[in-house]
Amino acid sequence: MRLIFVVAMFRKAIVPLVLFISCITAFFTDLSGQANFEVEAGILGAGNRQPLEIWEKQVETDVSLGMYARLGYSYFLNPSKIQPVILVGYKFLHVEGRAENWWYSGISHRVSLDLGCRYWPLKDWGVGTLFHIENNLDFEEWRTSTNDLLRYAWSGCVLYRVSKDFKILTSYRSAVYPRFNQYFLYNPQHQVLLGLNYRLL
Repeated sequence: MRLIFVVAMFRKAIVPLVLFISCITAFFTDLSGQANFEVEAGILGAGNRQPLEIWEKQVETDVSLGMYARLGYSYFLNPSKIQPVILVGYKFLHVEGRAENWWYSGISHRVSLDLGCRYWPLKDWGVGTLFHIENNLDFEEWRTSTNDLLRYAWSGCVLYRVSKDFKILTSYRSAVYPRFNQYFLYNPQHQVLLGLNYRLL
């Protein structure tokens, strides 16, 4: 069932993915550069800036902790120091919070697609921005809901090249749509990632 869910999600994201790959092919084919396949993994923390008002109650959400992993393809353009990138990933978060007379906890699972670009102004330092798409609802709810199935977010990152193949990165991500409080219970709006990136090829 999870495989069916993943296929359904990426069918909805196939148009921006095809457009992104087409742009890379059209504009960068004749430029010198290097294609890279990469894997990335790390920890993440997530939270909301203020209590959430749900069902006329103030809900305090604790800081959520989890882990993530991503596979990616990038193309480093030598003259411009620009690096378009596509990443496919998975994350899980342990979440909990409380209101006046009830509390909740659980683990949320998300599959994601990132499209974006990195820029390396210095030899070992880079910055980047990514457009992020992930499932807004857990796997079980995907089959019974038709609204707000996907979440869209922007993220910015800073990378440091430790060696030829290894990079350390930190990233901040904020959801831009949908922004209803009930969705932030199990997947907070603001998220910070700290990870290690390894160039496979």
